[in-house]
Amino acid sequence: MKDESSSSLGEGLVYEDAVPLRVNEISAHLEEGRLAAMQDSNEEILRVIAALDEHHAEAGDEEAQHLGQDLARIESKLDLLLDMVAHMLASQLSVPSRLPIRLTASAIQWRQAEAPPAAGRQVLLDLYLHRKFPRPLVLLGVVREVRTLPGEYQVTVDFAGMGESVRNWLEKLIFRHHRRSIAQARRQQAGADQEA
Repeated sequence: MKDESSSSLGEGLVYEDAVPLRVNEISAHLEEGRLAAMQDSNEEILRVIAALDEHHAEAGDEEAQHLGQDLARIESKLDLLLDMVAHMLASQLSVPSRLPIRLTASAIQWRQAEAPPAAGRQVLLDLYLHRKFPRPLVLLGVVREVRTLPGEYQVTVDFAGMGESVRNWLEKLIFRHHRRSIAQARRQQAGADQEA
């Protein structure tokens, strides 16, 4: 989906990946209590993802090579345990199919084969952003646009009712993802340069 302009999602960095996403059209407005509970849950999930990403980043650093072998073995075992628990949970939960997404702190865009909700409809999105933590962000939004493409639809949804704290944590997640993408591209380029 890199051929699409990021301007359709607004300014700023864009998170691009294929992640599990479930879309539920809703007709009634959500009660304030439910919205507040969603905000608390989303903030908690984003904090956990940040902690998992921090651990992952440290494990790939050159500094991590200087850690003691015992600490490295413990971290490896914890990673294995997280993988096993996530796999067991994912098999017991009804985690949706992966869809290619483009995400900012204010909107999301994806492609799907099935007919989506029409523009102007309100939706709840279950968005799974970390494979080791199969608990979704639940985001309220309004379908801004549906484009018909060959064999699929492209849907753009603007988020609604998102609190400032959740937005800040989401922006941090998008920035970390962007930074990792750049680092990975540099490593691939360095590897290609060495082979040449």
